[in-house]
Amino acid sequence: MFALHETTQRRVCRVTFIVLCVVPTLLTLVGIAYCNRPWRQADWQRTLAQKFHVRAVLDNIKRPSPGVIELTSLQLADLRTNNPLGSIDKLSFHRQNSRLTFHANHLTLKAGQLPALVTAVSTWLATGELVPLDFHADRLTIMDSSLQTLELSELSISSATTDSQGQRFELKALNDAGEQIQLVLESEQGGLHFEADAQQVPLPAWLVGKLVPGISGCGDATFHGKISATSDGQNTRGNLQGKFEQVDLQTWIGNDGPHRLQGVAQLKLKQLDWTDDRIETAQGSIKAGRGACSFSLLHNARDISGCATGPTWETLSRESKDKLVPFGQLSLSFQLNSTGFAVAGLCKEGALMTLEKAPLLFPPPQLRAVGEIVQLFDYRRQPGWLPATRRAHDMAEKLPLPGDEVGDPEKNSRR
Repeated sequence: MFALHETTQRRVCRVTFIVLCVVPTLLTLVGIAYCNRPWRQADWQRTLAQKFHVRAVLDNIKRPSPGVIELTSLQLADLRTNNPLGSIDKLSFHRQNSRLTFHANHLTLKAGQLPALVTAVSTWLATGELVPLDFHADRLTIMDSSLQTLELSELSISSATTDSQGQRFELKALNDAGEQIQLVLESEQGGLHFEADAQQVPLPAWLVGKLVPGISGCGDATFHGKISATSDGQNTRGNLQGKFEQVDLQTWIGNDGPHRLQGVAQLKLKQLDWTDDRIETAQGSIKAGRGACSFSLLHNARDISGCATGPTWETLSRESKDKLVPFGQLSLSFQLNSTGFAVAGLCKEGALMTLEKAPLLFPPPQLRAVGEIVQLFDYRRQPGWLPATRRAHDMAEKLPLPGDEVGDPEKNSRR
C-alpha cells in the first residue's frame, strides 16, 4: 500500500490547512474590512457625482445579498450650486443581465429645484456613459417651500434606446385617485427633451409653475393640457398649451400687491413659449363670472393701459374710490410678446368687464408696452416706469424683453 513519508504528510496537511482554512479566512477578513472601510461613503459619493452629476451624502452602505448594494439616508444636491434636490430613505440596486435595476422605498424631491434636476439629467445624458436602467419607488413626494405637496405611488422609470441611438425614459406613477400620470424624457443631440400630457389627468398648477414662468400665480388651480421643453444643459426652451381651472384671481395678481381682484377664473393658453425664466410669447384668454375689483386697479387700467370706460364710470369714481367694485363678468383675450401686449374684450359690446350688464371697461385701442403690465398690477396711482418693489422686479423678469418697436406710438397705432 502506498504511504507518504511522515514529513511529507505534515507538509501536505499544512498546505491543505492554509489553502482551505487560512486563505478563505484572510480573504473574508479583507472583504469585511474593505466593505466597512471608514472612507467607503466618500468613495460612493464620488462615484455618484461622477456617474450621475449630483452631489450625494449617505449614511450607510450594506450588502444584504450577493450582488445587491443598499444605500441608506441618501441626500442629493446640485453638483454646481449645492442646493438640495431631494432625498431617498433607502436605495438598493443590482445588475440584472445588461440592465441596472434600482428600488427606492420613498423618494422626496424639492419642487423649487426641478429645473436644476433637469439640468443634471441633461448633463448626465450628454456624457454618453449610459447603461440601460429601471428605477422603481414605492412613494414619490414632491414638496414646495410653501408646504404644498404632491403624493404619487408606484413610480417606475424605464429606459430604452431610440432609433437615433439616444435614450428614452418613460415615467409612470399613480396619483391619489389611482390615475396614471405619464412623462417622457428623451435625449436628442446632446440635449434633453421633456413631454408631459395632462389632458386626461390634471397636474397641480403650483407644480407646473416650477418649470414654466408666469404660472406660479395660478396657485391651487389644476392644469389640463400639454407641456414640452428642451434643455441643452445651459438653456431651457419650452411650450405650454392648455387651460387652468379654478384660478383665484387675487392669487393670480398677487396677494401682496396694492390691489384687490376677487373671483374665480378659467385661464386658457393657446400658446405660451418661454426660455429659461422668461416668457417669449403668450396667447390666450381669461374668463370669470361675478367678482369684485378695487377701484385703484380700474383706475390704473384707464390711466396706465389706456382702457376706455363705460357710462357708469363717473358714478363709480365718486362712490367707490376706496371700495371694491362688484362686477358681473370679466372676459378677455390677450397676446403678449417682445413688441408689447394687446387685449380684446369678450363681454357684451366688446367690453373687458361689465358692471351687472352694463359695460364698465373697454380694451385700449392700440398695442401697449410690456412694462405697463407691471405698472398696472403694482402701482397705486404713482408715476414712473417701474415700481421700486421686489414683487415688481420679479414680475418684470418673467415678461418678454421689450423689442425695438416698443414705445413708438406711430408703429403701435398701425398694428
